Amino acid sequence: MPNEDHLDRVARAAAGDRAAWQSLVESHAGLVWSVIRQGGLSKEAGEDAFQDVFAVAMRALPGLKDHARFESWLVTTTRRIVWKSWGARRAAPGELPEELRGAADRPEALTQAQETRVLVQQGLAAMSSRCRELLLAAFAQGPPPDYDQLAQRLGVPRGSLGPTRARCLEQLAKALSALGLGPNS
Repeated sequence: MPNEDHLDRVARAAAGDRAAWQSLVESHAGLVWSVIRQGGLSKEAGEDAFQDVFAVAMRALPGLKDHARFESWLVTTTRRIVWKSWGARRAAPGELPEELRGAADRPEALTQAQETRVLVQQGLAAMSSRCRELLLAAFAQGPPPDYDQLAQRLGVPRGSLGPTRARCLEQLAKALSALGLGPNS
């Protein structure tokens, strides 16, 4: 559940507050890039998709009734824009993410990979914002930063990252198992 500050920021951005809008873009850029990277777009197509996502968000935000669902709306919008980009480009198989290469002849593999991504997103959404931020920063936003950079970025002591990451991964594993994904499901 988003905190009151986040809800206030979304409301102010929806009302036209430019500083609140800029803050939303900055705080959600990593999430949008994560979805774009998961979609396997090239750097250039990803940059276009990123701009499209926030252009759509800027136009749609005033009509968004439930500000608490802004992040999930943003993820869904990003996925749709990524899918639209793939459909428009009719990408060559070599451009697909590695785990999907060769899957064009096996539609069930494409479906399963997308279902897995959705479940992981749901598992992350069910976690505390601290764990979600740590796991996304460590694993989903490009090459993993070194521990010093990650500790500075998250504002936590370097020595706490390893144990916290382990606890967060355990939480994610439990959440994914509850969603039917994983070895115990």
